[in-house]
Amino acid sequence: MTSDTPFYDCPHYRACKVQNCPLSPYYGNSQKSQRCKLEKDHRKRIAALYPDVLKYGGLTKAEYEKLGHEGDEQ
Repeated sequence: MTSDTPFYDCPHYRACKVQNCPLSPYYGNSQKSQRCKLEKDHRKRIAALYPDVLKYGGLTKAEYEKLGHEGDEQ
């Protein structure tokens, strides 16, 4: 585990083709729309290891907004 790269902890990392990964500190900066195949709960567990690194806490923007955080980007 490194301090700013949560996506390395994803079990799909080596074979993943997602360009806009919710486990990336840069998530949301790309228009790529390929979906992450990792389950939400697993992404949240990985994100918890990296407090203050991920804008949406490992969630997709849609998942984050569904929880009532619309317009509440960190």
